[in-house]
Amino acid sequence: TIDNGADLIQRLENYQEKDYLQSTTYFITLHIKDPYTSITHAQLLHTLKCFLDDFIREETIQGMNTMAILKLTEFLLQHQYFVFDNRIYQQVCGGDTGLYFMELLIDIYLFYWQQPLLRLDHQDQHEIFVRCFNDIFLTWNESKEKFHELLKTMNNNDSSIQYEVNVQTKEIHYLDVEIHRHHHSTLQTRVYHDWKYQPYVLPTLHGISSIRPSNTLRMALVRAVLCCSQLNDFQEEQQYIKYSFLFHQFSFSFIHQHIEDFFLDFNAFDLSSYHDQATYDELRRQVRQWNQQTRDEKRNRLDEAQKQCIWYIHSKLKGFAVHNAKQNPTQFLPRSFHDDVNSLDGIKIEIVGIPNYPLNTK
Repeated sequence: TIDNGADLIQRLENYQEKDYLQSTTYFITLHIKDPYTSITHAQLLHTLKCFLDDFIREETIQGMNTMAILKLTEFLLQHQYFVFDNRIYQQVCGGDTGLYFMELLIDIYLFYWQQPLLRLDHQDQHEIFVRCFNDIFLTWNESKEKFHELLKTMNNNDSSIQYEVNVQTKEIHYLDVEIHRHHHSTLQTRVYHDWKYQPYVLPTLHGISSIRPSNTLRMALVRAVLCCSQLNDFQEEQQYIKYSFLFHQFSFSFIHQHIEDFFLDFNAFDLSSYHDQATYDELRRQVRQWNQQTRDEKRNRLDEAQKQCIWYIHSKLKGFAVHNAKQNPTQFLPRSFHDDVNSLDGIKIEIVGIPNYPLNTK
């Protein structure tokens, strides 16, 4: 799996360098529609069980066996409620889009659903296959008819998944990347913009830890370098970023200063003065290295966070009272813990309150 369109670029460039890109190569995208509402709970539980059986060798995971995990997951799926038109409804298919665990369950389901596509993507064929949650990109060097036959077989096996498919040979876009194939199988990539819906909106970027405008501008430049294979495309994207921030009332000096800081951080002093592809290629190398290092650090932080022990304390508090309780959660613990503060080292305490439904909800 990948996180964004830029993750695909280096794979495509390696694919081209190794002469796997042919004049007959198809670029294919599949967008899976409504994954949060189209997959039944039984299907999600079945693929979760398959995943645990296939990949978990230990008898327990953090003290829980496979059956306990499945039972807790079933309980969660069967106790999803939402309010509509002042009535409480139970969700019997799919789940909440804001629930990370639901995203994980869907990810596991799609992992098994995509297997027929992956079987044709073995190392012998050197094809590219990537998925960013419900968006798939792959290369294909057989007939278009054979690909559609494969999709038809997959539909017969599982009709719950609906998708939009796009098969092209010259140009295609995947997430936020636009891909062009020119004569002699030469690739050109750049940032994709839908001009019908995105006339100079501020960049929407995946995985940004801060919403500060300065950070958004910097990461937009990072994305531009990662996505744009040619210097002139990067310069056009840089202009787009400038106009987007000017359109939203940011000063020219603010924009200019942060762009200059970006180039200084990556030692690209000459890029603003000299239109040189070799200088730009060196900038891309440095930005890729920085991007990989940043990802590794983030992954390490997540690994450490997963090792943390969390205690959930359920209370009858609602609304702002829950917010106040979360500021000092230890008040809900027995007094023995107050006397021995060290016993809570490495433990995070979460207060869970009662959902605050509207007063006239039935």
